[in-house]
Amino acid sequence: MKWFFKKSDENAGLVHLRGSNNRVIIIEGGIERPIHKSERIRGLDIIVEGNNNTIKIEMPFNANGSTILVMNNNVNIELGRTAGFFETKIVCRYGDGQVCKIGKETTINGASIELPESSGLIIGQGCMLADNIKIWGSDGHSIIDLNSMNIVNHVSGPITVGDYVWIGDCAILTKNARVADFSVVAAGTVCCKEFTEPNVLIAGNPGNIIRHGIIWERYNPSKLSAKLKK
Repeated sequence: MKWFFKKSDENAGLVHLRGSNNRVIIIEGGIERPIHKSERIRGLDIIVEGNNNTIKIEMPFNANGSTILVMNNNVNIELGRTAGFFETKIVCRYGDGQVCKIGKETTINGASIELPESSGLIIGQGCMLADNIKIWGSDGHSIIDLNSMNIVNHVSGPITVGDYVWIGDCAILTKNARVADFSVVAAGTVCCKEFTEPNVLIAGNPGNIIRHGIIWERYNPSKLSAKLKK
């Protein structure tokens, strides 16, 4: 298989499974099978130390400098086929039962995805994530109301990004963030709440909708203008 390399290949990814009932599943042509002991996914290190964790990866999967690190139990990660999964780290630790699902044809050019406290992340298909993006499924520490002594920063559900969403350079998505289909999160935006309206441009800190009724295209404006004139 052109996506796999022998262990001796210096560009091969690492697969390290320690614990019980941990599985890495390869999906090819809609058929699932366990990864062979001699197989690796180029550009992707997979390190699991826990129990009952499942990682499913659909081929072809073009990765470079990326890592999946699971340090707890009952985690479910599903990555659709993609042309770009670069300089990206998915980390699941503390808590239990994290879910991370990224749809097919979604490209990520550089993201740090931290999923502690049983948090989760769901990204749809056809999305485009730029460089230096941070996604935090939980605050990682507790904020407590002094009067009631109640914790006030619980996770209400997974961070959710719809289909065909563009997230710009250095954007941050925090716990409970939601972005609807066909939207754009501008560079440097801190997205920390729910946006249910599709086709919007979100910008600022904290992020807010600054434009409605938009769509985006992977072509830059010059190329797209030339294409539309033909």
